[in-house]
Amino acid sequence: MSDTNPLRQVYDTLWDTLEANSEFAALVLVGNRIKHQGKLRDPEKQDVSGRDLPEVRIIPSQFQPHLFRTSNGASLLVRYEIQVASGSRLTETVFDVGWAVFRALSNWSALLTALTWQGASFVKKCRPIAAETTLGSGAMNRGIVGWATVWTGEVEMWFDTDDLQGSGT
Repeated sequence: MSDTNPLRQVYDTLWDTLEANSEFAALVLVGNRIKHQGKLRDPEKQDVSGRDLPEVRIIPSQFQPHLFRTSNGASLLVRYEIQVASGSRLTETVFDVGWAVFRALSNWSALLTALTWQGASFVKKCRPIAAETTLGSGAMNRGIVGWATVWTGEVEMWFDTDDLQGSGT
């Protein structure tokens, strides 16, 4: 991976993990995968039609930095949300996309722990927390009432203090 920023590496790998799953790729059209990176414009559509759903986005929702975790190391715990907006009151879409997300995440730990920064593996733990599903989340579905699910997981990253205080790469 050419990007040396660990936060970007994790975010991109989460997307790669979902998109590598053929079920996910078939269910969620490319234009409905809302990626909050790499563009100069807002990636979310202002007006949503039936063809724009289901929609999935990944967002970092919480950072917990610990700069002096050990005498020579620091850690950063980042909580990510995979948000699924079905746009339907029927359960088929939220079940199908949810199952695809679940299956895709079965390999996320191996992919994330293989990432490196400054020549060292930095992801030490990946932990799913919950997947909360609601009916009627008009805000998430841009006013279209339907099922919505928020998958939450944590990625714990560790870094050598000397590397963090180095050249900034």
